[in-house]
Amino acid sequence: MKGWVFDYYPDSRAMVVWLWREKGVVKLRIPFRPYLYVDSSCSRKLFSLLPKLEVPLKVKRGERETLQGERAAFFMVQAFTPGCFQLLSRVLQRKMPPEALYNVDIPLEQLFSYETGLFPLAQVELEVRKGWIQEYGVLDSPLDTRYPLPPLRIMELYPDVPYNPNHGTKAIPLVVECEGERYLLDEDIPEALASFLKRWDPDVIVTRLGTPSYFPGWFSWFSSTGTRTRNLHHPLLGAGPTSPTARPSTRQLTRSSGVGGT
Repeated sequence: MKGWVFDYYPDSRAMVVWLWREKGVVKLRIPFRPYLYVDSSCSRKLFSLLPKLEVPLKVKRGERETLQGERAAFFMVQAFTPGCFQLLSRVLQRKMPPEALYNVDIPLEQLFSYETGLFPLAQVELEVRKGWIQEYGVLDSPLDTRYPLPPLRIMELYPDVPYNPNHGTKAIPLVVECEGERYLLDEDIPEALASFLKRWDPDVIVTRLGTPSYFPGWFSWFSSTGTRTRNLHHPLLGAGPTSPTARPSTRQLTRSSGVGGT
């Protein structure tokens, strides 16, 4: 199976990888056992905490070179799943001195990329069995400056006038652009937007306000005018202003245009 790595993130059992293919986006999983290092001088504290976690872990003693070029003794603590690692990381950061921990503050997605060589929009070839990645090969290099990209379908949404939804609830017209077409939505905005989402089914949504509260802000506009939003319960935008649930296979990006703020 060939395609492009579109997105990845941890769940309780493994790393979820969304693979972009011309036939559609495929949701896959791959086992991942992340690890961190603990300075051996804190071994007593470490071994008093680990049994309380009640999760499967592997502990191995070894030596590594520090940033100062010195050899130091460490314990490598490896979790069997990303979910276990997140629990391990939270507890150790709360209970142990920060200078004794290594790798603990690296985001799981970044650590996954370091360990596997997979990275966003990398072209890959996978062997998959029952939704699980068994083997993989990366066909691109993260060092390349010119590499093939998938033909993503991109929808751009922005207000017709400079405006930030965080600064009020006034409903204003929205501009929708996709596939070389441009439309101004000034009436029945929720229904019209839902129609365009269904029609184009974009891979990426780009906004211009540079704030993650952009989507919930629209629902505030609609609610303030008494507009029904039941037809806009689309996985791209979520079910309402307090519970946005973005479809994992669709990226929601922001593009700064000097309008609005945080």
